Amino acid sequence: MPESLQTTCFKGMVLVFVTAVVVFICFFFTLRIEQYIANNEMQRRGALRYAPDGQPNPWYFFFSQVACGEPKRIPVKVSDPVVFSDEQKPFTVRVTKFICVETPYEEGELLQCRTLLRRNKPTFFNISLRVPRVLNKIYFQVRTYYRYNTYELFPINLHVEVCEYFRNPSRDIFSRHLMSIMLEVIPKLIYYCPHGNRTYNVVYWLEDKFFPSSMPAGDFRMDVWFRSEQNKTFFAYQSYFSLPRDARCEQKPRPMRFPDLRGISNETKPFTVRVTKFVCSETPYEESELLQCKTTLRRNRPTFINITLHVPVVLNKFFMHIRTFYRFTDYQAVPFEIVFEVCEYMRHPPTDALGHHVIAVIRETAPQILFQCPHGNATYRVGYWMEERFFPQSTPAGDYRQEIRLSTPQNKTLFACAVFFSVRRHNILSFYLPDIPTIQSLASLPFLNVPTIERTEKGFKVRGRDYEATYERISRADCDDDATDSSAKQVPTKEQPEPDFALTMVKGKTHYWKNRIGKPITLQKIDMHGEIKQKEREPSPSGNAIPVDDGTVKM
Repeated sequence: MPESLQTTCFKGMVLVFVTAVVVFICFFFTLRIEQYIANNEMQRRGALRYAPDGQPNPWYFFFSQVACGEPKRIPVKVSDPVVFSDEQKPFTVRVTKFICVETPYEEGELLQCRTLLRRNKPTFFNISLRVPRVLNKIYFQVRTYYRYNTYELFPINLHVEVCEYFRNPSRDIFSRHLMSIMLEVIPKLIYYCPHGNRTYNVVYWLEDKFFPSSMPAGDFRMDVWFRSEQNKTFFAYQSYFSLPRDARCEQKPRPMRFPDLRGISNETKPFTVRVTKFVCSETPYEESELLQCKTTLRRNRPTFINITLHVPVVLNKFFMHIRTFYRFTDYQAVPFEIVFEVCEYMRHPPTDALGHHVIAVIRETAPQILFQCPHGNATYRVGYWMEERFFPQSTPAGDYRQEIRLSTPQNKTLFACAVFFSVRRHNILSFYLPDIPTIQSLASLPFLNVPTIERTEKGFKVRGRDYEATYERISRADCDDDATDSSAKQVPTKEQPEPDFALTMVKGKTHYWKNRIGKPITLQKIDMHGEIKQKEREPSPSGNAIPVDDGTVKM
């Protein structure tokens, strides 16, 4: 019996040992198989801290020592990327802010979203995002907006499946351009799928070289989404930036060339132009924004108008309309009207004298705006004025109003202004005294009106409706002799010096003064041999009234 008990115990111990060995061998093979599978998975997609269901992966911690360093990810190779040069662009990108939107995300956890403004450097966008799930399909969408009064959709849009694009890149220029920007900014994230199941730490920015030179100036907003296969957002942001044109780097426009255009002559004109005011009309404009319209009156210099006009649209065709009005009882149109399409005129200038004269005036006052189309998409700063040499010799005296209007092909006003000015003749007597070339002293009298000239014993008088001017003879031979008697006052002979006349007195209805001119004015071809009536006029008690004509001989 005891021997049988020992045998039974021995058999039991052997059975337990065999069972333990079998279990150990099975467990060993099981671990080897799991390790093999884990190694293959780590080689295929790297060591995964989280399982596809979002739970922590225990095999990661068990086999983390097996993998040698960082898991290898296969980078995407682009055969013909866009190479960004450092050439100077005609604008400067100014990023206002980056905003992470649509938070919280269903498929991701946003750990950090920060905009870092840097002086004289690009604005940084720091992102820290944890994506727990494995992503074999990622949809990437970009939409761009341009700011008019509000943000309107701009034709720079993209919607692409990232994994498929990495495997088979397309040939369209916009996707290649965007891919090249990512390779420049975030090269460590450009690798083949699967993505996800990790924490992404990204630093992103925008530079001038990322944008084409033809990019229009203005304010932009760019919306970017990253979505899963189930159309669930795991990251989205908005970037606000502006592209102001840099005047120092602005490309030189093609100037206008007029081989037959004559310049403005500097010859003296027989009139004076006085601008009363400039008025910017029809405001506010539909296609532009008037920033400044200021009239500056300057003493003894032409009146100046400062105009600052922002035109956000590009103009390949626009019209100029100039109309002139002359004031009779009211303002009436005169045959000085011109309408032309500016861009076509610049390409093929006509030969009419009126159009040439208008362009010559613009070239004299605002040459910086005379260049070939396209125009617009810029802020125009113009100083304009009027002076006598801009007008022909035959311009009649009077009050004028000139209207200038720039409009689009849809007849929408870009700019409009009205100029009120007057033309005054220098020498009114030249119409009535063909034998007397100038009487400059009368040019300063503002109350002159259709005058008549009468001979007197000592010279002559110029009489108008509201005034009377007396001129006395001065002989150069005896101008210093104060005791000249009446017998010496004879008609000058050929041997005697040519007589001069000086303005000695002017009478008006409301004023009475004497004016002696230090430098006498020489008058030629004055016949002093006519009969002179000796009756003296009786002065008015007040000294202001003009005596009634008593039959004095008129020239």
